[in-house]
Amino acid sequence: MRELATTDWLELSLVLLFVVLAAAAVLLVFLRFKRNYWPLKKAPFWFEALQLGAVINAGFFSARLVQIYLLPLFG
Repeated sequence: MRELATTDWLELSLVLLFVVLAAAAVLLVFLRFKRNYWPLKKAPFWFEALQLGAVINAGFFSARLVQIYLLPLFG
């Protein structure tokens, strides 16, 4: 029972970490393309590629969370 609680705590903290990182990445993309503002004026190309990868990963992660947690609730 104690092992299960630890696993649930670790899983929850990992999910929350990914959600916060995904929200930060989406916010940076919004600031970059909608407001024409970029906090790092001379950001290297690899940083923007990493940011785009983070947004794509956040989309896949969100879809996986829906598949795991929400779809079983509706049958």
